[in-house]
Amino acid sequence: MIINQSAKIAILVCVLLLAGCAGQVEPDEPVKLTPVPQLLEQGNRKLQSKHYVSAIFFYQQVLEQESNNTPALLGIADASLATNKHSDASKGYENVLTNEPGNLHANEGKGLVYLKRYDYVRAKKQLTEVLSKDKTRWRSWNALGIIADLEGLHETAQQNFKKALSVDKANTTVLNNLGYSLMMSHQYQAAEKVFREGLNYAPGFFRIRNNLAISLAWQSRYDEAINILVKVVKHEIAYNNIGYIAMLNKQYSVAENYFKKAIFISPSYYVRAARNLEKVENLKRLGIAP
Repeated sequence: MIINQSAKIAILVCVLLLAGCAGQVEPDEPVKLTPVPQLLEQGNRKLQSKHYVSAIFFYQQVLEQESNNTPALLGIADASLATNKHSDASKGYENVLTNEPGNLHANEGKGLVYLKRYDYVRAKKQLTEVLSKDKTRWRSWNALGIIADLEGLHETAQQNFKKALSVDKANTTVLNNLGYSLMMSHQYQAAEKVFREGLNYAPGFFRIRNNLAISLAWQSRYDEAINILVKVVKHEIAYNNIGYIAMLNKQYSVAENYFKKAIFISPSYYVRAARNLEKVENLKRLGIAP
């Protein structure tokens, strides 16, 4: 069969047309974006539960839709501050303050960044200014309490922590800070009471349990302290730590007993207890220890 030139051209055109039809793709349906309020709610939940990376993920999705969304910017800044990414936190708060200079959350955050960077003078000035406009900001009271403790002003620190607790009485971070401040001012019974209150709210909070044990040890209630501490640390660590406080209390025989227990449990690697035991034995040889 002989195909003339005109027929070849016709066939070629037909093939091209068919190929074109086959290659046509229906346009994709527009991607459905998650509503901003829903994303903010998810981010806030993650932030409150201390899942900071997930929180930032949801807040960033908000910013893809609304680049100047204040709650999202603040959320990212707060999550960054909590994970010690101070530059990111500072940038986030400053972004908000560019558009809203009077935003108290951002101004408070700026003060907390100063605190994290050990710039106590600017932190105190910034946070005091925030509190002059809103006395219910517990984070500012708590931060000022920390600064006062670092300055040795324990009574002022305790007043600030109590003001924070008047806003949020179940805040275990503040309760721990108050208890620690009371210990630094040698008010061990008062500190014990505060730490026990904190454990009622958060039984698994390591720092409060550890500090409760320390407050008991300073009262020479060593067995109670050990029983509390071994719930969160290894026995040899508990014996060493409480033994060390007994040594500071000048109860050297008690301290020696605890150091020996720590070494007995873990003789292969527990060097710290061995060093502390050596200190006690030296004190005894010098006649300082009873």
